[in-house]
Amino acid sequence: MDAFQLNKIAGAVLGSLTVVLGVNAIASAVFKDKEPEKPGYEVAAKAPEGAAPKAAGGAEGAGVLALLAKADVAKGESAAKKCGACHSFDKGGAAKAGPNLYGVIGLKHAHQDGFGYSAAMKATADKTWDFAAMDKWLESPKGYISGTSMAFAGIKNPEERANLIAYLNKNSDKPVEIPAAGAAAPAAAAGAAPAAPAGGGDDIKALVASADLKKGESASKKCGACHSFDKGGAAKAGPNLYGILGLKHAHQDGFGYSAAMKATADKTWDVETMNKWLESPKGYVPGTSMAFAGIKNPQERAALIAWLNQNSDKPLDLGGGAAPAAAPAEEKKTEAAPAPAAPAPAAPAEEKKTEAAPAAPAPAAPAEEKKAEAPAEQPAAPAAASGAPIAERLASADLAAGEKAVGEKCAVCHTLKKGEAASAGPNLYGVVGLKHGHQEGFEYSDALKAKPGDWTFDQLDLWLTNADAYAPGTMMFMEIEDAQERANIIAFLNKNSDTPLPLPGK
Repeated sequence: MDAFQLNKIAGAVLGSLTVVLGVNAIASAVFKDKEPEKPGYEVAAKAPEGAAPKAAGGAEGAGVLALLAKADVAKGESAAKKCGACHSFDKGGAAKAGPNLYGVIGLKHAHQDGFGYSAAMKATADKTWDFAAMDKWLESPKGYISGTSMAFAGIKNPEERANLIAYLNKNSDKPVEIPAAGAAAPAAAAGAAPAAPAGGGDDIKALVASADLKKGESASKKCGACHSFDKGGAAKAGPNLYGILGLKHAHQDGFGYSAAMKATADKTWDVETMNKWLESPKGYVPGTSMAFAGIKNPQERAALIAWLNQNSDKPLDLGGGAAPAAAPAEEKKTEAAPAPAAPAPAAPAEEKKTEAAPAAPAPAAPAEEKKAEAPAEQPAAPAAASGAPIAERLASADLAAGEKAVGEKCAVCHTLKKGEAASAGPNLYGVVGLKHGHQEGFEYSDALKAKPGDWTFDQLDLWLTNADAYAPGTMMFMEIEDAQERANIIAFLNKNSDTPLPLPGK
């Protein structure tokens, strides 16, 4: 091979290299490589066998969005019926126990002008009801806004919440577009504490075995408004709870249990069932009239169960692994049930139909219960805080204050609009001047049915002062100490009528 041929071969090689380098330079200019933020490849770690899959609940926006993408609006509309007792859904609808919910997705938390939101809800007025916020609220109102007056226990099933949110979003002039799952997942709060154990099964048994009885006795005070704990004690809004552990669900003869509770009458109040009931009455017995939201802290539930067990002639052996414990029963429908004070009844008990007073908040759906009406006051009634007779107090009554008081103390158990069906208590529209047992079909207590005469200003004042003193044996346990507040309530109830009576001095 001569030198000429070698030169041709070398030239070809060099030419090829030049072309390759040129193409590479052009490609680099056109297709710029992006350097990875973190070198290397991520290898997905395999979850340990038996590990529970990550829940798609309301804690993370991504989970809500994923469920919303496949939510069933028809099922959501059906779920919304749980909220209908306290909320209206039609455009421009008036507030009920809670604000109107038409077009709520995308609105601010305290969106309805003139509605009496709680201080806790007002403090979040700048926040918006987006999908994630609504999911957290529906899962646990009190967990999302501590101090809210909404006592609804929450919807634990994430799919049901998603269906309801999808319906609420559709029920609007401007439904919000549902973004792709993960697109708008709100970042989890930094340093958020891990979720506390649910406290079921062996967990609750262990907690009960080591529970502090003094803390349990203290927790039982939440139940004292609706239940008695002494041996042979009479039922109040709920049945007597002495020796409850080991008894059947509907254990007290003659007590007016709800149909839902009666359907579980063959079950026994053991540690497991009591724990489920105390955590979420409506979750354990769907359809119960008990509106108590439940005790979310498993240690507190365990302490209460341990104390209830000890408050018995025959305490069950709960050491080491769990003896059955009994649960508080349902609250009896109360005749004029007053709104529970500070600590809501923790002990299980269904609400008895209240004859003329409000009790604890109820339904579901994103909103706080609106303050409602309640029976009023009377003149120089037995326990009147003020010496002034009712006539004098009515002359200076404040209707706005009365409406507010009624909303706070009566609306949860009573309806106030003309022709509305009874709730936990009878309808109070036009109650002034009506007979004591005025609503046909309502299950009044024998004590109130035996009361002659009408609901006059004087009678209402006596009733609101001390219902039990007015009609011994009534299940109504409300007492309004402030005489002028009673007068304000009575004045509002009187005005809320087709034929209001003339107020003294006005």
